[in-house]
Amino acid sequence: MSVIVYRVWLPIEFASLNEYISAERTSKFKAAAIKREETDAVTLIAKTSGVFLRFEEPPFLWRYRWLSKNRRKDPSNICAHAVKVIEDGLVKAGVVENDGWRQVAEIRHEFVVSGGDIGVVVTLETRP
Repeated sequence: MSVIVYRVWLPIEFASLNEYISAERTSKFKAAAIKREETDAVTLIAKTSGVFLRFEEPPFLWRYRWLSKNRRKDPSNICAHAVKVIEDGLVKAGVVENDGWRQVAEIRHEFVVSGGDIGVVVTLETRP
């Protein structure tokens, strides 16, 4: 049985992978600004509202529950760019030491059409 270690709600509409690629093709500075702004937003939220439920040693199972208003974007397009941004933001916030093999044992995604809320719930768990 896994144990929840950390949970945070990120009410952010991240750039889709297509939007990020388009920004890279337009200007490397535009893409860098998107990543920096989103990473900084994750860091701020993680520092102020993330909840440590108990301390455990990594590696962790990383669960992402993506909430979307509708089904206009493909699930992989929603999460492909955002996962790296989220991991970098949680490292910057001090939630995890790094986002490498030692800290990430498994990644799972769930996609939900919420009708209103946009964002993602990130949960770190011990492996069962």
